Amino acid sequence: MSKPRVLVAAIRCAPGKCEADAQYARMIGRSISDCGLFDVTIDAGDTFATTPRHEKFDLALVPHGNRHLRHQAKRMEFVDERCENVWCIMSTPLLEYILYDREGYSGGNSLARNYSMLDVESVLEANAQATFDHLQRVYVSKNRSKYAQPSSIPFDPQEPFILFLGQVSGDTACVFTNFPASTSDTSVGYLKTILTAMPILDSLGIPIIYKPHPKEASCHNELLNEFLAGPTFKNVKVAGEISIHDLLPKCLGVVTINSGAGFEALMHLKPVVTMGAVDYSGATFNCMNKAHIEMAWTHLTEPVDEGWMKKYIHAYLARTYPTHGRDTFGKLA
Repeated sequence: MSKPRVLVAAIRCAPGKCEADAQYARMIGRSISDCGLFDVTIDAGDTFATTPRHEKFDLALVPHGNRHLRHQAKRMEFVDERCENVWCIMSTPLLEYILYDREGYSGGNSLARNYSMLDVESVLEANAQATFDHLQRVYVSKNRSKYAQPSSIPFDPQEPFILFLGQVSGDTACVFTNFPASTSDTSVGYLKTILTAMPILDSLGIPIIYKPHPKEASCHNELLNEFLAGPTFKNVKVAGEISIHDLLPKCLGVVTINSGAGFEALMHLKPVVTMGAVDYSGATFNCMNKAHIEMAWTHLTEPVDEGWMKKYIHAYLARTYPTHGRDTFGKLA
């Protein structure tokens, strides 16, 4: 009896990412092959799209795949022609959890398009509390985040503040902003969204701390940080070297476009305002226009239903897959 056939297709073609994604695809392929249950084909890197059309597969895994990114459309079609059982896989906002979804990640994820897919109300309180306690123990108390954070330090703000979480300006997640620019340049859309929201939030008269993304390196991010640190806004400051787990407990609430760190804010039971589609949108106040941003203050100051939030976090993580070291993708397949 022949083994089920698995295609691992690294379709992302961004400059400088092609070979890295090919290496990731090969690692996934090895993990699946090592379990001995599957016949694995890898289509990635400079030789992508060499798998003949007549070859058919029982399962296709697409690292960093997203059906709602225009530049991936043709490559997703290539995979669809060879397999009817296609799953996009991606890291989640938390270390050691993998997202697998038919549609993609961030604003392309199924949950971003249909909040009702999460059955929050059916989650048992005991299970929700156990998941919450685990996250506090493994992530919050150990100052662990998806991206390395500075060592924890005493942080004692003099007054309540709003935490604004920045992102890498060219990140594809920013494509899903609710305030896109007329150009297709993701970095421009990111800047437009920030500069649409910040004057409105600044007018509230409440201190705002803007935390840059740990991995940002573009000139767009550098320019934005310099601008926000300047005299234009009366109440905005740019955070220095301080961990997100030091900032989150002390803030009133969080504003972001759709940063994965917004999910970490939920783990701190903070109200979150988003300005773009994201897979955890079901637990946020999602601003679709300027009027919604003006209403954000109400959401940021309303008490959080902690019981419901813990249930939401549990339901969200129940749709992900925990890592198991080198066996992870073999088990996932």
